[in-house]
Amino acid sequence: MTVEIRQADSVRQFAAVETAPEHVDDTARYLEGLFASGSSRPEWCFVAWRDGRPCGRVAFWALPRVGRPLDIVLLNLPWDGEADAIGRALLDGARRAMADAGLTTVGHCHDHPPRTPQWQTHGDARLAFLAGLGFRTQRDTLRFETALAPGAAVDPGDLRLRAATPDDETLLRQMVAAVAAASRDQIDIETVAAHGAEAHAVELIADLRSMRVDPGWWQIAFDAQGTAVGLVLPVAGADFGSIGYIGVLPAYRGRGHVDVLLAAGTALLREAGLPRLIADTDRSNTGMARAFTRGGWRQFGERRELLLPA
Repeated sequence: MTVEIRQADSVRQFAAVETAPEHVDDTARYLEGLFASGSSRPEWCFVAWRDGRPCGRVAFWALPRVGRPLDIVLLNLPWDGEADAIGRALLDGARRAMADAGLTTVGHCHDHPPRTPQWQTHGDARLAFLAGLGFRTQRDTLRFETALAPGAAVDPGDLRLRAATPDDETLLRQMVAAVAAASRDQIDIETVAAHGAEAHAVELIADLRSMRVDPGWWQIAFDAQGTAVGLVLPVAGADFGSIGYIGVLPAYRGRGHVDVLLAAGTALLREAGLPRLIADTDRSNTGMARAFTRGGWRQFGERRELLLPA
């Protein structure tokens, strides 16, 4: 089998490859949004051709302010046919072409059930193909969404919330490190074990800041004694807002503080007028999942965050 790998000729051509006709418009709009936000570029979109017809496609994604490709998105192959051979040729060729753009490790998010705008159908076949290439699961998460309409006013109780300022950099780093060191999330556990809580906090905060963070979004909660007890760090992508990170320091858990922080972060995202609000938490983090449910968020799916090491 001879498979030729080319850059996509157009958004519409790319969106139509191995895609149900009713999903092409969704895919095209999503890709155009990625270009507009700086999360992808036309030269990062590749199509596999065989016997004069397109038979697979993949694009690369970046955090908007980073610019270096990090993940693959919009992966579609002939899942009922020769997906393995075509997919291997496609990803090998695309990765070689992206080497000069700084591509090293490659991540990918697989969502279930299939949902707009990526429509990741044939989930079992996708996961088997990626596992065969060496992708491993970094996180296994539950996905939540909430209504865009304003909810009830946030009642902080005995807490005082204020926006983080440039003078809070050390405090933010210390708090994220303390939360992560006692976290139940797989990526926190693994990264803290490998690099330490302080280094993890520095990288995590930098990653969050590579997304949209409006002034006043990041909030720190203080108790009646003026002690910082928790934080919530909302962020936004090209077409969504999310709770980028949230946590209560270990000594202050079990007092309902997470509910106040989640309500505050949700209210700020709603006020921003974003198209949708979504958030993830590890499947094993049942406490955070219950907090989302109490806060009016609804579970709509599951996500596996996959990584192919360099």
